[in-house]
Amino acid sequence: MKASILLKEQHQEARTLFERLERSNGNRVLLEKLSNGLVAHMLVEQELFYPAVLKVKDDLVLESYEEHVAARFLLKRLLKTPPSMPSFKAKLATLEELI
Repeated sequence: MKASILLKEQHQEARTLFERLERSNGNRVLLEKLSNGLVAHMLVEQELFYPAVLKVKDDLVLESYEEHVAARFLLKRLLKTPPSMPSFKAKLATLEELI
């Protein structure tokens, strides 16, 4: 499978998981699935996709690396936040916007 097709499929899966998580009020199984998917996705981008694009559009790739740092930070905070906490939805929404 081409990396670009895999990335597009992962983007769609992430959108679906964010929607399901919002409706489920923080189902931990969905959250773990989203987390694992995002980490795998960022790894594919950073190891396979970005090095090739870096030669053509370095500013875009450098910005994307920074977005990944922020996404990992937000994801760690979200995973530590119980869904019953008022800040859970805010963290989830912020991560979704960044992704």
